[in-house]
Amino acid sequence: YSNKLVPGNIPSISGSAADAIAFANSLGMGWNLGNQLDANNNGGAEETCWGNAKATQQTFDKLKAAGIAIVRIPVTYLGHIGNAPGYTIEESYLNRVAEIVGYAKKAGLKAIINIHHDGADSAHWLDIKSAAKDAAANEAVKAQLSAMWTQIANKFKNEGSYLIFEPFNEIHDGGWGWGANREDGGKQYACLNEWNQVFVDAVRATGGNNADRYLAVVGYCANPEITMETLNLPK
Repeated sequence: YSNKLVPGNIPSISGSAADAIAFANSLGMGWNLGNQLDANNNGGAEETCWGNAKATQQTFDKLKAAGIAIVRIPVTYLGHIGNAPGYTIEESYLNRVAEIVGYAKKAGLKAIINIHHDGADSAHWLDIKSAAKDAAANEAVKAQLSAMWTQIANKFKNEGSYLIFEPFNEIHDGGWGWGANREDGGKQYACLNEWNQVFVDAVRATGGNNADRYLAVVGYCANPEITMETLNLPK
């Protein structure tokens, strides 16, 4: 592959394939902020519960100095979400997410944020195992996904194109790609394609810089082979 992945300026957004490739080539070397905003204990997200201290500006400044160009900031929202139909995210928690994104911005880094362990092993509300079996369960997931991404997107709608949204992480039924997804006639994959579209629709509807922000879409269990075979790019 002749193009080297080196940091660069983010290209203008036209929606063309050439821009998408240029954007990928602008990202540079990445790093994942693990075991902090994604950390959770018995279904409740808590930044220090897995033994790490809270993230600081110094962390991001030193990453930049070390040659990192983009930081992925996984965010688990468990325990900080209100009831249906609003699914209101606790203000102080969303403010902390914004504070850490601000660390990346101040350091001159690109950043990715997502909804992370809320989809772990179909154990929480992002439950693809149940959604594939029950249309009502799938609709409930989509309603909550839309409500939450509407709030997150509105929080960051004025941020520049350095910030990327990723809808969720490694969605699967507990079998890590070798579960019921192999035997259900593609029902889980169909649900995931619907969820990606719900995410895109919710983000785009908030306007501002979200109207053309770069978004990630996610394949089943982050499995490359399954993704190539089953992912439908959302409109």
